[in-house]
Amino acid sequence: SDTKIKKKVEPFLHAVPWTWASISAIYALGSKALNPNFSVCWTEPAPLDCTVIRGLDCERGDNAEILRWVLQAGPGIIIFVSICCIMAVLYLTVWKQERRMRRYDHRSVTTLAGRGNEASMIAGRQSLAEANAARGLLRQNVTNSR
Repeated sequence: SDTKIKKKVEPFLHAVPWTWASISAIYALGSKALNPNFSVCWTEPAPLDCTVIRGLDCERGDNAEILRWVLQAGPGIIIFVSICCIMAVLYLTVWKQERRMRRYDHRSVTTLAGRGNEASMIAGRQSLAEANAARGLLRQNVTNSR
């Protein structure tokens, strides 16, 4: 229910990213890997390009590139792949459910709209006479009453 989700699941979903971000930032700050990168502070060695230029020693952030992958890019890739997998599972689950429902003559809205069975769509499975009556068609079986 909504109250269960709000009280038990939602705080967890907020706590995990905040905890990861806090731990990552504190670790990167403690290992002196946060340094200016043109306009922002980033997990970067200082001075810039000290890992690329030979003879230029890094004063801070010797392992900044590894930390960037472990603390920032790695989790981002994992989250993206997780979202794709969850959406694929959700799609397949709905697709299988729709296939099972077809077996019991539950048709989609587009199928019903094309055939003019709106009454069946709204009220569930009905007899032909009930469906015609709901559409305003009054057909009655005519018997010889003489």
